[in-house]
Amino acid sequence: VILITCLVSGSISIYESKKNKAKLLFFTGICFIFGGLLWLGIVVDFFTVILTGANLDNSYGLQGILGYLWLPILMFSLMNIAGDLLVPKKKWYLISIYTILGIIYDVFFILDPIGSLDFKYPSNPGENLIGDPLAIGTPVFILLMFCLISTLLFLGLGSLIKGVQSKGIIRRKFLLFSLGVCMFVIFIGFDQTDTEGIIQIFIRVLILAGFLLVFVSIREAPVEHKERPPKKEVLVEEGLFRLIKRPAQVTEEEVSISREKKICLVCKGKLEKFNIYICSQCDTFYCEKCALSLSDLENMCWVCEEPFDDSKPVNPLKREEETLRIEISGDHDKRKN
Repeated sequence: VILITCLVSGSISIYESKKNKAKLLFFTGICFIFGGLLWLGIVVDFFTVILTGANLDNSYGLQGILGYLWLPILMFSLMNIAGDLLVPKKKWYLISIYTILGIIYDVFFILDPIGSLDFKYPSNPGENLIGDPLAIGTPVFILLMFCLISTLLFLGLGSLIKGVQSKGIIRRKFLLFSLGVCMFVIFIGFDQTDTEGIIQIFIRVLILAGFLLVFVSIREAPVEHKERPPKKEVLVEEGLFRLIKRPAQVTEEEVSISREKKICLVCKGKLEKFNIYICSQCDTFYCEKCALSLSDLENMCWVCEEPFDDSKPVNPLKREEETLRIEISGDHDKRKN
């Protein structure tokens, strides 16, 4: 059930990521797929028992290889998400460290799959499935525990801190994401213990629930765009936004569209997951880049004039019509003189 659910959910995530151009959702889909494949060995053993009445031939540790070999890809995807959400400027350092650890993990595992796992064979072949917890103290066990604990502390706790510091929808998404990561990591650890029957099923259901919480926290509600309003005068130069001028008037229709469609009031770009800034006074939506740019310029919401950053002064920029009025007035004074 876990494998099928993860494969289906992962495929949906990847499809939606391509449709909405949401990179985080793509890596969430990869996490789903390769997280589900951690149980591939158990699933193959299950179908082997059903079809032949005997367990999978595990002479070379095939069951463990089919499952545990996918962990580095799962960690790579998780660290992509962690980097984008928590440390975007140091993202590639983080990914590089876990990629190297993943390669070392796979090398140790492939060289000694039998010694890396503590296989539990049923007393009568075909009576039960082969258990495959990691052998405590092996290099593979140490690397896996390091990855799980560091993920719990960095991604789970880091997202929790971000959620507590945020407001509104961003707060809820970060808290759900943190809960999902913590459930996944903690119960993956419990799954490595010698559990059987109902307890094992309960643990794996909670692992699946953790995956689904991560998906819900990152997934966007689908939005239908009928007609996109004209863009404000915004230049994008190597990813940095440079606002040229504030519009003469922001209409109620523009504000309403921004809120309903979840698009930035300034650049009219579609807001994706965690890059949203919501005005605390009027609930107007801005993308993170436009909000940062505005805080460095006039430092006020275009709708209610609430400051973006309370530590900075508010410097209202002259609007287009005001600039024109000043120029006309200046020309008129010159003619008088």
